[in-house]
Amino acid sequence: SFVEVTFTWSTTNAAGVAFGIDTMDAFLGPYQLDLPASGSITVNHPCGDPQRYTLSVFGSNGVVHSEYWLYNQ
Repeated sequence: SFVEVTFTWSTTNAAGVAFGIDTMDAFLGPYQLDLPASGSITVNHPCGDPQRYTLSVFGSNGVVHSEYWLYNQ
C-alpha cells in the first residue's frame, strides 16, 4: 500500500529546481525537473519502504544546493 506525502518549498534566486527519489542530487537522478522556485509536490510513498526524497536548487550563482529527507511510514 501507499501513503501520499507532500513536500513544499520556497526558494530565492533559483535558476532551477528539481525533485528526486533515492538520490543525493535531484538534477542527476530526477523524479521531476523544471519545478517552480516555490511550490509543492505530492508523491506516493510505499509503506514500509524507507526512501530518501531530495530537493535540489540550482542557484543564480551556479551552485547546486540539495536538501534531503528520509521518510519511512
